Amino acid sequence: MSVETSDYSVDLTQPCVDDPSKYIAQSRFGKNISMDILCQILQQYLNSGSISQLSCSEKLGVARFDFMDKTIILYKSGKIDIRRTSGVEDARNTMKNVEDMISGSFSDTFSD
Repeated sequence: MSVETSDYSVDLTQPCVDDPSKYIAQSRFGKNISMDILCQILQQYLNSGSISQLSCSEKLGVARFDFMDKTIILYKSGKIDIRRTSGVEDARNTMKNVEDMISGSFSDTFSD
């Protein structure tokens, strides 16, 4: 089930060090993420060129990659950090795109 972009609660934090006109956004998908599946999905996107700079650790429960001129950090708890976003609506749109990409990795339980 896909969530509409207006349903994401997004908190903007300090301006990015790289670009003071951009922000870091923090939010949650509301579902846990199965890290082994997420890493496989993201590897396919890396191979296709849709994302870059992938670092994914099942053991640590975190994935980091560049997508749409932003750095995305995903945690197995469903938390997401979006760096270099221009604002709340940009962050929500980015979350929707990321959700569509990784929807197969959402889980009701934590994966070790």
